[in-house]
Formats: sequence, structure tokens, C-alpha cells
Amino acid sequence: MTDCEVFELNPILDNPLYEGMASGDTPSVLGRRRVHDDFFPASYDAWEWALEPLAEKWKPIRVEGRTRSFNDFPCLDMMVPAFSRRAVDALRDYLEPNGELLQLMHPAGEYYAYNCRTVAEVMDHTRTIAPWRPSQPRMTQSVDYYAIDLLSVRGLTVFRMREMPNRVFVTTPFVDRARKQGLNGFHFVKVWPFPQGTDYRLEDKHERQAAQQIRTVHGVTDIKAESLVICLPLESGKLSKDEKKRISSMEDDLDAQLFTPTLDDPYFGSLEGKKTAKGITKLYLSCPDAEALFRKLSDWLKALDWQPRPTVLVRNVSFDDFSAEGREVVV
Repeated sequence: MTDCEVFELNPILDNPLYEGMASGDTPSVLGRRRVHDDFFPASYDAWEWALEPLAEKWKPIRVEGRTRSFNDFPCLDMMVPAFSRRAVDALRDYLEPNGELLQLMHPAGEYYAYNCRTVAEVMDHTRTIAPWRPSQPRMTQSVDYYAIDLLSVRGLTVFRMREMPNRVFVTTPFVDRARKQGLNGFHFVKVWPFPQGTDYRLEDKHERQAAQQIRTVHGVTDIKAESLVICLPLESGKLSKDEKKRISSMEDDLDAQLFTPTLDDPYFGSLEGKKTAKGITKLYLSCPDAEALFRKLSDWLKALDWQPRPTVLVRNVSFDDFSAEGREVVV
């Protein structure tokens, strides 16, 4: 790594071990729709947009989600940076001069949402490739190729670019510190420098794949390589209020059974979601080893109070391959 590279600051989104936090219906402190709206400009069309200070109006808010205590960067609603106390202690000299740390309440530990207020103009518009906004030609929500002025970016550690207020960026010192301190949950997407024409997203693909790898008794595999589908036949063919309530309780049970409080605990899988169609509600679970997950849940499945009896599909494909069948087991 050189002494001056720029990275987009992202959480790990495709690994269930690093699930983030949700603010639910928490209202805005600035009179907007939801609290996460407070961390962005009121309008994206004005070049001289500004970020409102939040600290004086902020009261610690309760957040939810299957966040593990080892996750140092879960983010709030997938869009607002959020740091663990451990990360704040390690990165405080970069975070505090460039924004506000705002306390969150979660069972996993002490966390802080981050309102990054340092805004920099570092982009070379003549060489940057982006879908610029028609109403404001220098503004965009995404960039295909970043061209950044070296002198403008030197000295920055955590900042937003004037051209795209919906993203937060960091530079090499921040990344080096986070890695040296062994912080978990960060996905640093390098965006600059690259040779002209390089697709930084493709360059980042290998790192995303590496983040999904997990060590099992059979070696290293993708954490979502296989899947389990729990099929719950509906008594009348339609999902009743009682069935909906009981399925919600099942989801809570699954979350509790599969929760891994530390990285040293064996990981079996994670509930990804559910679908109801043709008189059946299906719960989809991702996992590195479907047979191991089935053995883990076997006693719980047999004890389910559900008629007609559920069936389980043990599959060696990803959870989002909805057409695949798998080994069917009646429980």
C-alpha cells in the first residue's frame, strides 16, 4: 500500500457474521422522515450542500439487528457509518476532528453512529468518469473511474467528496490503523489510484470473495455455499394471523440457536428470509455445510408444533437459487 490511497468506507454486506444495525422507526432529530436521513444533505442538487450538526440534539437511540460484539463496523441501516467502542478508541484521532460520534444502544455493546462532516473537493472532473446529474453537472451518486488530485487529498483521513455526499471515504493512514489494530467488519474499497480505464469494482471483487470464506472441518469454503429450506405447509392454503405469529416465533428461535457471539464459535448458518407461495411458507437459511446445519437443527425441527408436518430441503446450492430442489426430509 502506498502512502496515499483513497478507499470507500463500507461495511461487509455479504457475510452473515457481520450483520449490521437497523434504526427501525426512530424519528429524525432534524424533522425529516427517519433518523438515517439526518446524516445526509437535505438536497443533493446544490453544489454548496452542507451537513447539519447533530450532537446537540442527539439522544442515544436503541437499535436492533443480529450484530455480533466482534463487529467493529456494522453501520446503521447499511448507509450510516457506525463504529464499536473498540474501533472508536483505535481511530478516535481520525474520527473526532472530521465528524460527530453519536451513541447507539445495542445488546452487543457500545456503538456510535458517525456523522462525517469534513467535505473535500479532490476530484479531477476532466478525467473522472461518472453519470453526472443533469440538474447539477458536477454531482453524482456513483463513479465508474476516479481521478483524484494528489495535492488535494494529502492530509485527509475521513471525508466526503463534494461531488457525492452519499459516500464516506478514508485514506491509507486510516486503513493501516484499522488493520493493525485487528478491527473487524470493514470493507475498504480502493477507488484510487488506478491506471486509466481500470474498473475498481472488478479489482475489489477478490476481496469481497475472501470476506465470505470460512474455515470448516472440510477446509475453506464460501460461507453461503449451501442452504437449508424449511417448508411449512399452510393449513388452509393461505397464511393466517396465527401461522404468521408462529412463524415469527420460529424465526426468533432460529436466530437464537444460530447466533455466534465470537469468531471462535463454530458457524452453522443464518436465516436469510422467507417466501409464501402455493400454500407453503419457506424459510431460507444460508450455510457453508447444509448437512451440518441440518444435524444442528434436527431436534428443534422434530419438536416443531406444526401440522401438516414440515419438510426440509438440504441443498448444496446457494439460498437464493430458488429453482433448485435438494434432499427432502420430513420432520
